[in-house]
Amino acid sequence: MLNIPYLYYDNSYYGVVFKENPFLYITLGGDYTQMGSYNLAADNAAKRLNVKVEGTMSEKDAGGFIEQYNQIVSTFDPTEYEIVLDCTTLNVSTSDVLPMLEQCYILYKQSGFHKVVFTIAKNPVLKMQLGRVARSTKLENYEIIEL
Repeated sequence: MLNIPYLYYDNSYYGVVFKENPFLYITLGGDYTQMGSYNLAADNAAKRLNVKVEGTMSEKDAGGFIEQYNQIVSTFDPTEYEIVLDCTTLNVSTSDVLPMLEQCYILYKQSGFHKVVFTIAKNPVLKMQLGRVARSTKLENYEIIEL
């Protein structure tokens, strides 16, 4: 007998349930209906670029982020700044968006920020993903802080 899965949605979580065994299911993660959004603001007094990213980012969101990032970073010397990315409401990125995420990390590295800080809610999968991308892009001056 085939074990055919079907998709379900329950209280902001998507998952897969196997019809023949309703006790065997896989949760795919939190609220994938929420679109990605971001906000960037330079704090010149603290020498910090504050970045808030949330939801599920798409390639279009990532492209807009990179464009806005380049505009803001051109207004100060990033080697004198740290970048603090608030990722507390960010969902894990899908594989099609990972190349754009890698490009963002490369931008942080090339810009020369003296420190790159990611703050996340307790989410082992997101922490692992952010760390893996940092290592693959050779971003060495990063820190992931779980709140």
